[in-house]
Amino acid sequence: MNWDRSSVKKVFKGPKYGLLQYQNIESVLKYVNELNKSPDVFAIPLDFCRFICITDILKVTYIEENKSIKYDFIEVKSGKVNEEILETIKSGQDDSYFEFFDKYGEKGIKQMGRCFRQQKNSSKNVNLIHTSPGVYENPDDSEQKLYTLADNSVSQSYTDTIVKLLKAADHKKFAVDIVDECLVVGVINNKNPNMAVLGKFDIRLYIYHVFINPTSLEYQKYPPNLSDILNKIPLDDWREGFGSVVLHPIVARQINDQFLMDLLFGRKRILFYFNADSFIALCKRHELDVTFSSVKQAKRERSKGMAKDVAQFNGKHIRCCFKDMEMNLGEGVFHEIYYNWTRPLSIIGSMKSIEKNIT
Repeated sequence: MNWDRSSVKKVFKGPKYGLLQYQNIESVLKYVNELNKSPDVFAIPLDFCRFICITDILKVTYIEENKSIKYDFIEVKSGKVNEEILETIKSGQDDSYFEFFDKYGEKGIKQMGRCFRQQKNSSKNVNLIHTSPGVYENPDDSEQKLYTLADNSVSQSYTDTIVKLLKAADHKKFAVDIVDECLVVGVINNKNPNMAVLGKFDIRLYIYHVFINPTSLEYQKYPPNLSDILNKIPLDDWREGFGSVVLHPIVARQINDQFLMDLLFGRKRILFYFNADSFIALCKRHELDVTFSSVKQAKRERSKGMAKDVAQFNGKHIRCCFKDMEMNLGEGVFHEIYYNWTRPLSIIGSMKSIEKNIT
């Protein structure tokens, strides 16, 4: 689907569903194989990917008559009891339900209840995927509003910067740069332990000069505790993003195979430092209402379970206000920056586009 994940992002990913050994994988794979025998059908089992909370199978069908694509989300059930449940539901007769309950007792009632809940949740999520941008009632909480937002901006990456730094590190040169005034990117050559240590030092010293003590660029003396200051600067590693739900396919990166292998096998490492204060200042310059929450407010939201997957910066959240809607920026936004190499200015462009569509 050309890596277009815009529809998928409308669906809350939710909790992890456990190991594959506890899922009906064999039944799903058997049915997927049957579906894929058709040359016009592409079916994938969703237990292996981020769609797990929607249904078991995504079926994509090409319709020759009108040259269109149809998407179906399929929940697979196997076993005698599930088969009887489906037949009972299909009959729509009260007597069929009572007969089923008499036969299977409390366990059968609970299993049928699970089927109804799965059907309800699947229907809700599929409806969300196909929802047009707008403001709706939250199906999980009638007192809350659910926003599905349109982003018409064009995403831009800093892959060219990554490639430049990879080449510099390959020649054992200084390999650190800053993107959009708030993101420091560095590549370290991990083949040699001494080069790796020097690479980290270069990155942290660069951060120190740019964000912590800019006056040091004027050849002032470094403080005696410089080593402690540098060691406390947090760095994010690109490979940590392999577990991110928003990660783009790695092989789709516009870098040559040698550099890609270097990154995958750890011969080179990409490290990041994100300065939230500078990002907020950049947002404000682009006329966005973006601020930090207070530490107290962030704690209150977390204690109420209202800050799941929300990024934290020194115990605070980054809040964005669009007209009468206020929200925290989630971890996925920053994963786009770190792991998909999306420029912070591109994220700001997306926020501007969303603001325009809301107002």
